[in-house]
Amino acid sequence: MKRKILTLLLLFFSLPALAQTSINVPVGDKTYELIDKIVASGLIRTPIYGTRPWTRDYVARMISEALENDHKLEDKLNDESLSQEKFTRRFANKRFIDAILKELAHDFADDLAALEPSSQSPRNVVLHPLSSISSTYTYLTTNGSPVPSDGLGGLDALVNPLVANRKGDQYQHGQHFYWETEHSAQITPYFSAYASPEFQFRYPAGNINGDEVSHAYINNLYGKTGWRDLELEVGRDNLQWGQGQHGGLMFSDNARGLDMIKVSTPHPFRLPWVFEHIGDIRWSGILTNFGPSYTPEKPYVMGYRLDISPFEWWDIGFDHVTEFGGKGMDMLSPGKIIGEFIGIPIAGGGGLINSNVPSATNRAFSIDMRFSFKKLRGLTTYVEGYFDDTDKHPKVWFQNDAAWLVGLYLPRLDYSGKWGGRLEYEHVAKNVYRHGMYTSGWALNRLLLGNILGSCSDRGTLTLDYNFTPSAKISGNFSFLHRSSNQYAIVKNSDGSYAGTTKTFDGPEEYHTLNIYTLEVPLAHSEKFNTDRLMLSTSFGWDYVINKDFLQGNKKTDFLGEVGLKLYLPEF
Repeated sequence: MKRKILTLLLLFFSLPALAQTSINVPVGDKTYELIDKIVASGLIRTPIYGTRPWTRDYVARMISEALENDHKLEDKLNDESLSQEKFTRRFANKRFIDAILKELAHDFADDLAALEPSSQSPRNVVLHPLSSISSTYTYLTTNGSPVPSDGLGGLDALVNPLVANRKGDQYQHGQHFYWETEHSAQITPYFSAYASPEFQFRYPAGNINGDEVSHAYINNLYGKTGWRDLELEVGRDNLQWGQGQHGGLMFSDNARGLDMIKVSTPHPFRLPWVFEHIGDIRWSGILTNFGPSYTPEKPYVMGYRLDISPFEWWDIGFDHVTEFGGKGMDMLSPGKIIGEFIGIPIAGGGGLINSNVPSATNRAFSIDMRFSFKKLRGLTTYVEGYFDDTDKHPKVWFQNDAAWLVGLYLPRLDYSGKWGGRLEYEHVAKNVYRHGMYTSGWALNRLLLGNILGSCSDRGTLTLDYNFTPSAKISGNFSFLHRSSNQYAIVKNSDGSYAGTTKTFDGPEEYHTLNIYTLEVPLAHSEKFNTDRLMLSTSFGWDYVINKDFLQGNKKTDFLGEVGLKLYLPEF
């Protein structure tokens, strides 16, 4: 029997194990919204949105499916019972979707070719030493505002709603010039790499010498390989966990990418045997370090996310992270690391409930659901609950340690799909993102990793956009924000146990009414490569703030003006 098992294992590991891999589609890329339009038109199976970025291979699979099903839109036009009005509407939808498919098929041509069974050695070596150059000028009339201390734990983060969700870019009152380039390589089908350096030149307002502040950053730099249905990524990359437009309450695109080791399934899969009825599954696990600018220095964060789609219209997501170690903190034993990674709280508390005992870890987890209805033009609704550590009192836990996100998204607001709209609301309680020992809180380089406002806050956002073409779009963001500066203290029972919190200071409330308008249009087209060569992006916004910086009666309007150019170089 042992010989049979050994023989099977040898056969298993002697089979070609490396899996075809590809670089990721950067978060915020227009591809994600264009895929939404295709899904809403019923041409592809609804993808799993909870884990982003998607790989180019995963997107290519969706494009291939849509191209195979494109005849469905043509079939609808051939219905002889159609009225002229319905025919016109369906024709407009087909024309727009065909334009999207044409553009995506060109942008992902190499990846689509790699899916062809006849491809004996797809993408052996595909190098793009310089695939794009972008330059952006930004003028801003405000500095970031710190998240106020509330007496319950540390959180060192700046809030600047006019320039939030920009993958870690830093801004202050004044002028900014940013230059960014993109580079990628596919070295055999099994190894890929991507780099995106950025150069920043800032001219702060009020600098009498006119000196600029210059920095060179690495936005993204990673390499990838694969083994069977798993993909290994090492380096810096953005991470979005959750169903919202910019991710979720755990990880969004507000802060810079994580320096991490990530193991994930690059596309949905099904378990064998009877377990296939569980549905489509995606999983990812990460190990990262927050670096020397964090307090305490260089703590580790490990976690995972599991997405399950029992039905095409229903997704369930669960993610869990644990922060541990760092300068001055005891390192966990291997057994405790494994237990904490799984989600078994065996290494310590959260630093708030038993504040006199140094906490060995900082834990958080969230649960989200997404419901999609293709027949209602792709209508999607989603909800997420985020929980920072745990409390044995459920009422206290839900009131003080939880954050909530609910959203409604309609990618085909009109029949053609050119209009789209999204409505989101977030509420973050007072203990969320704070910690007694990890006093930088859930932030990286002073930018929050999840929600952009931090604890004791609310945000409601309406986003509307209109596509003139797949590449040309105008959008508007309308938000109402609320932040609190109240102070609290922990109340204990006579035996020293935790009894809750009490308000010790009723601070001013800060309110924002924010509008941002963005226009993106192509300025030049390359006939040789059949793609847009030069893109223009402009933004204008204002933020009317009541009790700005938590000063009672302080009212101010802040402004944002921005213009950017991006040059695509497909020949390189």
